[in-house]
Amino acid sequence: EVTYPDTYELRKGDRLFDLINRAGGVTRNTYLPRAYIFRGAGDSTNLRSDRLEVDLSGISDNELTDASNIVLQTNDVVQLFSQNEFGEQQFVEIFGEVRKEQKVTKYGGMTLEDLLYLSGGIKPSAEYGRLEISSVVDIDSARKSLKPTRTVVRSYAIQPNLQLDSAAAKIMLRPYDQIFVRKNPTFELQQNVEFKGMVRYPGLYPRLSKYERISSYLERAGGVKENANLAGAVLYRNKTEFFREKVVEKPKLDSFGIPILDSLSEMAKVVDEPVTIDLYKAMKHKNSKHDIVLQENDVVFIPEINPFVTIRGRVQSPLKIAYDKEHSNLMYYIDKAGGFGIKPWRRRVFVTYANGKSRRTKSFMFLRFYPKVEEGAIVTVPQRPETQDAGEIIKTVLVGSIPIILTGIIFKYIN
Repeated sequence: EVTYPDTYELRKGDRLFDLINRAGGVTRNTYLPRAYIFRGAGDSTNLRSDRLEVDLSGISDNELTDASNIVLQTNDVVQLFSQNEFGEQQFVEIFGEVRKEQKVTKYGGMTLEDLLYLSGGIKPSAEYGRLEISSVVDIDSARKSLKPTRTVVRSYAIQPNLQLDSAAAKIMLRPYDQIFVRKNPTFELQQNVEFKGMVRYPGLYPRLSKYERISSYLERAGGVKENANLAGAVLYRNKTEFFREKVVEKPKLDSFGIPILDSLSEMAKVVDEPVTIDLYKAMKHKNSKHDIVLQENDVVFIPEINPFVTIRGRVQSPLKIAYDKEHSNLMYYIDKAGGFGIKPWRRRVFVTYANGKSRRTKSFMFLRFYPKVEEGAIVTVPQRPETQDAGEIIKTVLVGSIPIILTGIIFKYIN
């Protein structure tokens, strides 16, 4: 720790003080009680060097003793230390409702007001909140581990103008203080839900309370249009942070850090979770279990009436036909598609409705009870899986056992 550390030419009669002066002298941070001279350490071929300890405490007053102002030799290496290498850096930390949470190096005379300015000030969410200072008791003893450290917490109120009273602002901070700026528990920014599709006034609607139900929002949205499909209404709800972190796999990122989404379904896995709702019952029975409470960022989509039914899978002619209100029987629409095709799995026929719900065929003995069909429904006839009859199974077992039987016969013949 000198002004110009470097390699210098050794002159005849040079002492330690002469070399330090040529290097610009010591700095304000030089640690004077001890320095080292390593004899011959500058020669890389020298496998052994002696170490000399030197006290430079009198160098500032030009009062170095002969014992300290040692005569230097060729290839000597002089090492002076910095006080920063021996002193522990002191800091304070601030958390909570400030614009910049951080750990700050403490300087002499730092006040609470100084730290708040360095942290960008208090956020509006802390209005009428409180501020706490957690301090370590008996820091010197804590450093030396002479006894367990204890902490003391002091609390101060935050005024409506986001300021502290003058006495609190001028509090002197101590090393390792932790400051917590608490949020006002009643403070909340606006929270919105969104209605899309067949409502008279689609768009964002602010939550009037945490317990406002879907029927209330629909009234504010002007109600639904005549061609709205209430049975097909879907609620999209943001997944919680826990669900995203623990359940949903993280999407791959491109070189710009943007998620790569393979399809819309992948986006739905990451962003929204569809929730089926019964909007007809919600409007008819207000404040019931069907009239659910909406959360922040919920999106309600009410589709237009789809007058068609789709029949697909193992039927003779997969198609889309108009829904007939007089016929909700599934077999009516199977017949319209030409009847069952090759290898239909009749017990597994299912219907998917406009709101995403599905119902499958139920069986009792030799009877089958097919689900009803509604507007916008999709009828799916899956293929029956391949199965082997009893003869095929016996044949497979016998063919597989022939090598084992032959091996046993050969082994017996050899013995």
